[in-house]
Amino acid sequence: MRRPTRLVVLIAAAMMAFTGCGEPDLVAPSAISTAQVGPVEVALRIVAQDIEFQPPGLSAPSGMGLAVTFDHRDAGIPHNLVLLGDAGFSTRLAETEVVNGPATLILEVPGLIPGAYRFTCDVHPNMTTGLTIGP
Repeated sequence: MRRPTRLVVLIAAAMMAFTGCGEPDLVAPSAISTAQVGPVEVALRIVAQDIEFQPPGLSAPSGMGLAVTFDHRDAGIPHNLVLLGDAGFSTRLAETEVVNGPATLILEVPGLIPGAYRFTCDVHPNMTTGLTIGP
């Protein structure tokens, strides 16, 4: 029997939040866990094509839950989407599983505190795009 992936856990936690399990809290980059996912309020999109992410940068307000659509268009090539936080971009805050394209996945992220974040791919670490969370 397969264990649920982190994406499934994130979606399940988000579904529980939509049923009224409380308001989302602002969280520090090092403090995110799947249990803290709140209602999604901002939709973002990242496209993986030709072994790069587009757009080169994204932004969102602080404290709002994010739903990041990962549009993986590289046929037969494995990619995933990992959100990194902290000053050195070494803390993993959320991630999808690695999948061969084409595929579309949704990564849900709780409200973040203002600062700079980075999305990357574990398979191709040169694939990055920034996320700026404003006040």
